[in-house]
Amino acid sequence: MMIYDTVINPGQGIGNSINLGKSLYDVINCLNKFNYKYTVVYDKNAYYEAPLIVQVHRMNLRLSFSNRKDQRLYLIELLDLDQGSMKSPLRLSYKKQHLNEFESISSTTSSDSSIDQEFTVNAATSSSSVNERNTFHLASVGPTFRSIYNKIFGPTYPGVLNLHAKSYILSYPGIAFKFKILSQVLLQKLKGKAEDVVVDELLNWEGLEDICCSSIAIFRGQSWEAFREKPHIEESCQVQVDIDHGKIVINEKDVIEIGKSTQQDVVSMLGPPDESFNKSDLRLLIHNHFLNQHCSGGGGDGQEKDREGGGGGAAAAAAAAAAAGEGVGSCNKFHNYYRLGIDLLYDLQKPHTRINQSQSKTVVTKVVLHNGGISEDLNFMKWNRCNWEIKSKKFGTIESSLYFHQFRASCFKEMAPVLLNRFESEFVDCDLDIIEIPRENSLSGTNTAKSKAWGQSKLYGLERCIIEVLNTNNCITTVTIY
Repeated sequence: MMIYDTVINPGQGIGNSINLGKSLYDVINCLNKFNYKYTVVYDKNAYYEAPLIVQVHRMNLRLSFSNRKDQRLYLIELLDLDQGSMKSPLRLSYKKQHLNEFESISSTTSSDSSIDQEFTVNAATSSSSVNERNTFHLASVGPTFRSIYNKIFGPTYPGVLNLHAKSYILSYPGIAFKFKILSQVLLQKLKGKAEDVVVDELLNWEGLEDICCSSIAIFRGQSWEAFREKPHIEESCQVQVDIDHGKIVINEKDVIEIGKSTQQDVVSMLGPPDESFNKSDLRLLIHNHFLNQHCSGGGGDGQEKDREGGGGGAAAAAAAAAAAGEGVGSCNKFHNYYRLGIDLLYDLQKPHTRINQSQSKTVVTKVVLHNGGISEDLNFMKWNRCNWEIKSKKFGTIESSLYFHQFRASCFKEMAPVLLNRFESEFVDCDLDIIEIPRENSLSGTNTAKSKAWGQSKLYGLERCIIEVLNTNNCITTVTIY
């Protein structure tokens, strides 16, 4: 059984990879790199209001991320230090001093039972124990209250006693220890005592095993109480979009203009893409054909209304998606910046407008902003979360941390969507699959209905903008600007 030595850095993180302030995207990619199994916990009813929790099972880690905008790691918890049987346990150290150790524990079990342990030896083959064997496993022994307070970290201000939870939290700048109090006699002695007296009783209690460290929290702050008052890391907007002029500003310095910025301009600003590919696509162009017929039939005002999202909003959304494809038989080049949550499209067949046409001066025709941090999205963490703010004279200002129903402009409420089923399309090499909206009574709380809704979203088309909204939680998953 492997034991991993891990250094604790109060106020910073553990080891070299799990550090406070890191993005969810970076942490998830790190866990995937080393094949760690984890669970993502979120609030399905108030997705942005609650933090995202990543539980790493084999390491007994719980990682908390802010979820309003940047999805940054703000709390690291090492759990169950008083319990063993971990397949890949962590030996924690601070300033070259170990906080916990491991000891082998033997137990006798029946050979017929299923055992998931690495250390097993046969028992003595007597008539009474022929079907038994001894099993050994490593059990974690956490730091004692006395060693933390007197030796490793030193004295600090009195902590917080919780008689109901039978626990005591001892806090230092950037780190806190939670101790379980197992002795009822000790709990009775601590009732009604002053804070300094409680510390004195804990330090002088003879039964060290009665006060065991169960978990450690790492955070940014002078104390655990101060951290709980303001736990989240400050966040800022990363991408600002001016829809009316087709300008996208990234990190307040890099400006991309649709129809003007070249591929060379973008690469010089953002660096090489994480992935690039060419793609020819003829789908959805039937909506352009319909729109052209509608326009030639003398419906000029109606066509303008559709393209701006009023009236026949479903047709407008489909037509907008088709228009973003840049025409019949177009050959497009995509640059995927997964780490930024941004895709850019260049039309390879569009005539060059620069003077020197012998050089490749393909311009940007479309930009896709991804909200890759939505747990119910099929593309969860394939792209990083792009934290955007979009401004337009038509609908004012919208931002990535809003739900679609919070968009105040009347044009959003008047639009009818086009439905998209990525659960089907992503696995059959097809980008768009139009489906019917299920009736409300068919979604009456069953798991089958929930699984069918997974991956379904709606497309809302505006002038120069397509918004994709998840059915399950009303979050904006992508915005396409063209």
